[in-house]
Amino acid sequence: MVGAIFTDYTFKRLNKDLAEKNLNILVSGFVDGRLLYIFEFPFKTESFIKNLKNQLEKRFPNGKDIPSQYLRSASFSYKNFIKSRKLKIAYLADNPVLEGYKSNIVAEFYLFLVKNAKKSPR
Repeated sequence: MVGAIFTDYTFKRLNKDLAEKNLNILVSGFVDGRLLYIFEFPFKTESFIKNLKNQLEKRFPNGKDIPSQYLRSASFSYKNFIKSRKLKIAYLADNPVLEGYKSNIVAEFYLFLVKNAKKSPR
């Protein structure tokens, strides 16, 4: 998976995060200890929020938190933020480096990385 998780997530925490004015998420990707990318996107990205809400609703079907219970691993992947109009590339390795790790990266995501490597800050 190209993504990450939040541990012990709840509706209360989601609402707190949504109330933040300029909350951004930073996602970094490593293969064999080599940094390949760092992305930044707004927490309030629609597909990102929808994904979190779906997982919370599955864990808490009545739409309310249950005391002392949590969604242990609220996961997300590149598919939940990659189309954000406000996605920023903070760092992206150049194409020769990416090529060396191609077999370790999901094909669709790899194509996105290669396409954007030339315009990335270093």
